[in-house]
Amino acid sequence: MMSGKHFKAHEVSCCIKYFIFGFNIIFWFLGLAFLGIGLWAWNEKGVLSNISSITDLGGFDPVWLFLVVGGVMFVLGFAGCIGALRENSFLLKFFSVFLGIIFFLELTAGVLAFVFKDWIKDQLNFFINNNIRAYRDDIDLQNLIDFTQEYWECCGAFGADDWNLNIYFNCTDTNPSREKCGVPFSCCTKDPAPCYLHPPEGRLTLSTIMAAGQQDVEASGLTPLRLCQHSKVEKRLGGEDVINTQCGYDIRAKPDSEQRTFIYIKGCVPQFEKWLQENLTVVAGIFIGIALLQTSTETPKGKKDVPGLCLDASTEGNYINQLCPKQRVLFTSSSVTASAKGGAAGPRLNNDQLYKFSYSTEVLVDRVRGSKEGTAGYRISSDVDVNLVWRDTSNKDDQLIQLAISNVRIEPASQRSKKKNVLHGSTAESLLGKTKLAALTKPFFLHLKNGKAKAFYSFWAEPATIKNLKRGLASLLQMQRTTGKVIENDVSGRCTVEYKAVKGQVTRTKVLDTCKTAETGFTTFSQVLGVGRKSSSVTTFTLEDGFIHSAVAEETHSLAVNSRRSAAAKVVSRQTLTLVGTEAGPLEAAGTDVAEVVKSIDAKLAAVGIIADKVKSKCKGCPTLFEHWQSEQKQLEPASLSKATAPRSFLALLQSIRKASKDEILKVLQSASKTSL
Repeated sequence: MMSGKHFKAHEVSCCIKYFIFGFNIIFWFLGLAFLGIGLWAWNEKGVLSNISSITDLGGFDPVWLFLVVGGVMFVLGFAGCIGALRENSFLLKFFSVFLGIIFFLELTAGVLAFVFKDWIKDQLNFFINNNIRAYRDDIDLQNLIDFTQEYWECCGAFGADDWNLNIYFNCTDTNPSREKCGVPFSCCTKDPAPCYLHPPEGRLTLSTIMAAGQQDVEASGLTPLRLCQHSKVEKRLGGEDVINTQCGYDIRAKPDSEQRTFIYIKGCVPQFEKWLQENLTVVAGIFIGIALLQTSTETPKGKKDVPGLCLDASTEGNYINQLCPKQRVLFTSSSVTASAKGGAAGPRLNNDQLYKFSYSTEVLVDRVRGSKEGTAGYRISSDVDVNLVWRDTSNKDDQLIQLAISNVRIEPASQRSKKKNVLHGSTAESLLGKTKLAALTKPFFLHLKNGKAKAFYSFWAEPATIKNLKRGLASLLQMQRTTGKVIENDVSGRCTVEYKAVKGQVTRTKVLDTCKTAETGFTTFSQVLGVGRKSSSVTTFTLEDGFIHSAVAEETHSLAVNSRRSAAAKVVSRQTLTLVGTEAGPLEAAGTDVAEVVKSIDAKLAAVGIIADKVKSKCKGCPTLFEHWQSEQKQLEPASLSKATAPRSFLALLQSIRKASKDEILKVLQSASKTSL
């Protein structure tokens, strides 16, 4: 029912009314856009399908900026827009008070920042270092840090050594990462000239490779490899500029004088202070402009009552429903997500209980279309005991789990006669060796939080093959019980994973093309000489009473040479984990956190990472690169290049170069004759 009180037209200024309306409708849509971007980013990272994973990040998630700023802008824009349009006193008062609170907080923060600038500097240092630790945990955080370091030309909070806080970049002797003693590529300085790892004309020849290590390189158009190693921009074939993400590798192992040539030495905190001092006028102008906008859009004073349009409850509700359908969608989606949050996020183990599994892993190699002889491969079978070691009292899905492998058996993956069975009569100890078998049967630990692997604990001294076998088994315990897309770390790397949950069954499909690992191996830019690959990875979990009864994972890779499609092969890797039974197990350990519990079990246990290590085979009795070069040098002289043996010698030498160290390559370059170069 309409109010009996009427107002004269001049009591409400049309200019003020439509100024507030126009100003706030822009903010309303901007807030909606920010919220949309934030929700889309969380959906891509799988947060919306598993809300509890918000707490998994160790550092700052930049998505929060979009959600908080977008939420404030949306609420303010809605109140100001609708309040001005309908002359609603409640919304206009809410808009005015909310804007006043924000203005007061901004003013207070500015004064406190000036008075307690040393404390602010310490907090900024703590904030940056905390995010350095979580640099690899979230791609958005990684991009934010890279942007900051590139924009302010800085590295770390107060210097490049701050990257020792990151488990991948620290310089400790126990760090196996290829990024050890390095820094991210965003710390690398901008190059004064492009670095050609390949000749500009696009032809890769032995002479151009060899010429890369000489002092005088003007004739070949190359920059020495020792300079290209830390060059931020590489010149690829066809003149395309490509960021060299490995430019910071091993740089902090070099003297300070050499570091200054390739990376930024100054920290981001002093660089930010310097930037603030140089742009103080601009920053002050921006804050004054924001303050003027805030004060100019507050509700006009001087009237005791703000004229409003009195609507009955049903009319006002219908009006808002017609005007704000997008807002209803956000509220609805939030409530649906919240209602789906109940129950365990992943597999939850009971205390004082030992879970006994049978486990097998096999690898098969065959032609793509099959062969008469059948597939070739082997299978490793064992028993696995799993039990809960520790659980966070505030989160039942935060668990430390122990896994122990026993009764290891190795056999052919397909049935073969004794004559063709190369493994007949062999035992696991005779094939693996006593030391490796003992390492394989030594217990290891998995930190599982909300169904996701947070840390994998084993021993640094173990061979890479043994740690990788354990990582593959531990990855089978990682799962979520809700449908959605997430990014996970497992033995394959950091991959995008899609979950589909139905009653009693969960299917996990890994998008292998998205997997990121530390080393990718050699690749070629030529589509003709390259290798085509089709890959798939699917894991099916069968659940009983919310726990894993069985897990079957199958990963397939089909490889074919592009220039000859008949030269193709298929590799199938399969894992099977089946629950056999349960029995009484050990008691839960006491401790405040995972690190304390692990240290109390064995001081030699370490978080070695769940992503597989690259296994490098050592050739016994193989010639060094220099010895190979001496034996093939005559075949690569100009007089011998027309012979059929020259291409074979060239390709063999390339393989040796790819396996050689930098010092070996430089030794060959320095000893080579001008004619061979």
